[in-house]
Amino acid sequence: ASHPDKKIEWWYYTGNVDTAEGRWFGYQLTFFRVGVDPKPENPSRWAVRDLHMAHFAVSDLGRTRFRFFDRLQRAGSGWAGASTDRLHVWNGRWSVEAQPDGSQRVRASQDDVSLELVLGTTAEWRGGVRGDRRFVAHGEAGYSQKGTQPGNASHYYSMTRLDTRGTIT
Repeated sequence: ASHPDKKIEWWYYTGNVDTAEGRWFGYQLTFFRVGVDPKPENPSRWAVRDLHMAHFAVSDLGRTRFRFFDRLQRAGSGWAGASTDRLHVWNGRWSVEAQPDGSQRVRASQDDVSLELVLGTTAEWRGGVRGDRRFVAHGEAGYSQKGTQPGNASHYYSMTRLDTRGTIT
C-alpha cells in the first residue's frame, strides 16, 4: 500500500519468462509516486499533490526486439494513483493489484505491446504460505541508510523468484 506521508515510493516489477515453445522475454513495469505538495492551497482536484510516473518495457530476446513506454500523470484526476489500504497502483490502464490468494496481477498495454501477468508462489496458488526465499530485506532489516543525514534512507525489500503466469503480446 502507499504511504503518502513519504516523499517517494516505487513499485518495481522486472523479470524474465519463457514460453512452452522455448521463447524468452524480459519485462519491466515500474510505478513511482512523488509527493509534490502534501497540502496544496488550491482545493481543486487538479492541484498537484502527487505525480505518478510509470515505465513499461518488453524485450523479445529471440527476435532481438525491445519496446518501451513512459507515463507521467497527476493523481487528482483519477488517471493515476496508489491506494493506502491495499496494494493497488495505477497509471492509466497500467496497474498492479494484490489478489485475494496473495498473488499480484500486473497489467500494461500500449500500442501493440501488452503484458498481463500474475506473480506469486506455487504455494500461494495452493493456499499455502510464502517461502522465506522470496523476501529479501535490504539494509538493516529493510531499512537502507542512504546518507549521513537522518531521513536519508528507504524502507526497501524485494520479492524474488516469483512464479509467473500470463501473457505478453
